[in-house]
Amino acid sequence: MRIKKILLVVALLLAGLQTTTAQCKYRNTAVNPGEFLSYNLYFNWQFVWVKAGTASMSVVKSNYKGQPALRMALITRTSETLDKMFVMRDTLLCYNTLDLEPLYYRKGAREGKRYTVDEAFYSYHNNKQHIKLHRQKNSGEHVWKEFNRTACAYDMMSIFLRARSFKPEHWKKGNRINIPITDGAKIINATLEYKGKTTVKGDNGVKYRCLQLSYIEKDENKNKEKAFSENIFVKSLGLKTQEELAAVESAFETVKINKVENITYDENLGDTPDIKGYRLKGNGFGNVILYMTPDNKVESIRYNTINLYKDGQFLETLPDNSLTVEEETHMQRVTEKAVSKLLKAPSTAKFPGYNDYKFRKMHGIGNIAGYVDAQNSFGAMIRSTFEAEYDFKNGGKMTRLYFDGNQIF
Repeated sequence: MRIKKILLVVALLLAGLQTTTAQCKYRNTAVNPGEFLSYNLYFNWQFVWVKAGTASMSVVKSNYKGQPALRMALITRTSETLDKMFVMRDTLLCYNTLDLEPLYYRKGAREGKRYTVDEAFYSYHNNKQHIKLHRQKNSGEHVWKEFNRTACAYDMMSIFLRARSFKPEHWKKGNRINIPITDGAKIINATLEYKGKTTVKGDNGVKYRCLQLSYIEKDENKNKEKAFSENIFVKSLGLKTQEELAAVESAFETVKINKVENITYDENLGDTPDIKGYRLKGNGFGNVILYMTPDNKVESIRYNTINLYKDGQFLETLPDNSLTVEEETHMQRVTEKAVSKLLKAPSTAKFPGYNDYKFRKMHGIGNIAGYVDAQNSFGAMIRSTFEAEYDFKNGGKMTRLYFDGNQIF
């Protein structure tokens, strides 16, 4: 089992934690409204601790949906120096009852070029905790999940409030407490490990006697490394790190390309000798070309001749330029109805089959072209051609209609 560790320092004494039922109330013996804490952020860079930014945390008495509550906020930001390599702007917020029951949690995270929002909404009934989770992905997609629990779950803010009231008089170093934690997308099994007492010197020169806790996220997937090596982007593009994979997946998520099933290197692609080109196919799409730089970054993503993503900038999505069967069926049905109204004898109309129509879509505008055989005023069967355009950024509304070369509207 691989674990991820983050050291936490808690400045007050601790008491036991119970998660056997959803009785999430806990006597607050430490948190006082009006508290404010500012501290420095450090990253471990090749065994050297480097100052990376600052953070500030505050607790005030407030209310949530009409009931008294504690409102806790945390704001983090990287330094100007680190911003040149990686920008981090995280804003976290939580509301808890005065008995420390979680009520609401939100994290807005700008990390690099990605921005995501995680939320958790808590409610309680019949000794059970109901949690509604919401995640807004970098692409703008919204994902909702709901859980009913008998064991109390927390978020990264509310567990900090809870930990402030722990009492470890009889704890020994290495003592562990299992805690379910939500991050807005799922609930994971985490652990707090007691590291003992330590002394921390503040920027004001004052020394504080503190308790040191290690936060550990259990890796539920014991084959995580194997999963990384078998990822289709890793295997096909030769990616070396999780960061490289995350950047590539983020680019594809932004242009709304999902479930890539085949990636083939094509030596004939590439604008320069240093740029490698790959042809991609997947569930419901083809003709996608990916260009990669020598340092395993996405140079561009193209669909046919259209750039969807270029030099780190989102331009368009794949759905803006490719039609679904439902969209094609919609255009066929609406167009045939509109064309029938233009015929002298609509009851005699014979439209082509689905496969005889020509469909295309570019920049959100769909196009359909076809023909119809119908009687004219003299009873003779004649063939007329038609073409129509639809704005799929405006609900698939027909915007233009041409009949026998004449624009109807």
